Amino acid sequence: SLLDVPGRAEKVVNAANPNAQLPRALFEAQSTAMHQIIAKAAPGNVPEGTTIALVGGIQINTPDGVSDFFLPQVFKLFSADGVLIKDLLAG
Repeated sequence: SLLDVPGRAEKVVNAANPNAQLPRALFEAQSTAMHQIIAKAAPGNVPEGTTIALVGGIQINTPDGVSDFFLPQVFKLFSADGVLIKDLLAG
């Protein structure tokens, strides 16, 4: 499961606001999985010269009548062989 990484579930349960921490923990798990997929599947399967964009974040749903929000967490470019070219959100 996504929360099986040691310490991840405890981090959620022990957070000051578990409802806010849960989507962050789930995003972290999904981000790890996506990076593993790119690293293993891209080399030899993505045409040379292709740039892979990894974009993701957390959707924040709000009550009726209030606009929802998207909190960007990752925007990275990788080469066809899975090597990081640029992290566009890095400072």
